[in-house]
Amino acid sequence: MAFTGGITKTVTEKSGNGGKFQQSQNDRLVTVVGYNLANSMVEVVDEDGRKFEVSIPTDVVNENEARVKEKKVVNAAWYGHLIDEKMEKAIPPGKKMILEKFKIVRNVTKNEEKVYVGHANRIINVTCPEHDKTFKGIFTVSVQVKDGVERIGNVQQWAENGVDVNDDAGVESLKTQMREVLADWGTEVHGQRVVKPRMGFQFRAMIPTSEDVFQVVDTSGAFDWIPEEKADGTKTGRPLDEEMFENLLGGYIEYIQETYPDVIDDMKMEICSYKSFRAGPMSQYMSVPKSEFSPIYQLAHTKTRLSSKEENSVVEGKNWAVNGIIEISEDKAVKTPDKKFEVAPLYYVKRLHANNPKGHVHAWVRSSDGKKCEPHDMLKRIVEKKSENEAGNQKPVPQQNQAQNSAPQKSDYVEDTSSVADTSTSVADEEFDPFTPSASQKPVGAATKRFGKSS
Repeated sequence: MAFTGGITKTVTEKSGNGGKFQQSQNDRLVTVVGYNLANSMVEVVDEDGRKFEVSIPTDVVNENEARVKEKKVVNAAWYGHLIDEKMEKAIPPGKKMILEKFKIVRNVTKNEEKVYVGHANRIINVTCPEHDKTFKGIFTVSVQVKDGVERIGNVQQWAENGVDVNDDAGVESLKTQMREVLADWGTEVHGQRVVKPRMGFQFRAMIPTSEDVFQVVDTSGAFDWIPEEKADGTKTGRPLDEEMFENLLGGYIEYIQETYPDVIDDMKMEICSYKSFRAGPMSQYMSVPKSEFSPIYQLAHTKTRLSSKEENSVVEGKNWAVNGIIEISEDKAVKTPDKKFEVAPLYYVKRLHANNPKGHVHAWVRSSDGKKCEPHDMLKRIVEKKSENEAGNQKPVPQQNQAQNSAPQKSDYVEDTSSVADTSTSVADEEFDPFTPSASQKPVGAATKRFGKSS
């Protein structure tokens, strides 16, 4: 069976969620340069120095204005669909904003510089602009269910490159990060618990298919938590420690050597690391929509396999990724006994922006030497045929070629799931959003062996 270390669970393969979704709209994190209010336009620049002129399409403005009237909203500080004096005051030049579903329509040259002209469906203020609080990155999600309602439980932000298991310095760097996580675990600042992301790992085995491409033929489960149970039966747990990490890695090396003896000499094995952030418990943005067209639904419910040799190694969550934008909560100021204030770091995810290309996480994470990685056909997205009754009641979804199932794909229609107000923010402090709704495996051995050809 696929290697899960006795921790990660596979799921029953019973329902697919459609085929290929094509899109040309992306969410972008940008900095405001200036406003051209006469033309209802804002000029921005991204982290790569590319310049954009952004406007909101008239039909989008009209639709939002109708909803504003329907909800009888007055005196809002500003509106995300109106580029006007109120927006300029709320997000002045030098501040960051997010362009939701931005689409480039053309490019022009101004002062010998290329400028991209395009439309956004909405503009969102960035309330925590620090580089570790709002950022772009490869992320996946995992879901929890409470009272019959699905919510995102954790968000995994993946490193862009794997680490070769034979790279001692690289592995030691991961262990150092793990030790830092454990040092912060359970700490408090004057009674306020510190919440930081924990480290997670997934191991993968690859074979070269060309000079610049690896094929991922096997992955372990994704590990970031050691489940435990108290004497009274209460379920608890703790982050991974070095001993468990080494045991899991050693066990996976042995598993690969036993499972793939014919190609072992050509194999490369890597550790893919990620930071696991807890979803904000009070944020309504963390609800999982029921529509299969929603990008969050796709991240939560796309099924793939762990192993090219194991039909039943199906997993859901921590597998389908997007190169999107993550917004993290503000830290909390805590009053000290001498009536001063200290900051308690809080790293809850408060909002995700996922209207970007999506695909298998191991198609996003490149090899340790920067080469492209492609999942084996068995590891790609599982697309099941709908029954005749289902087909009659649902929108037809274009099918895709199996060979393309796990490459980052785009979608032609994405439900707006990010238009939900954070309950901790008032309309006076934030823009009004008219679309806001009301309410078992053997124990593994220690990693004492090196992997691959003997030197």
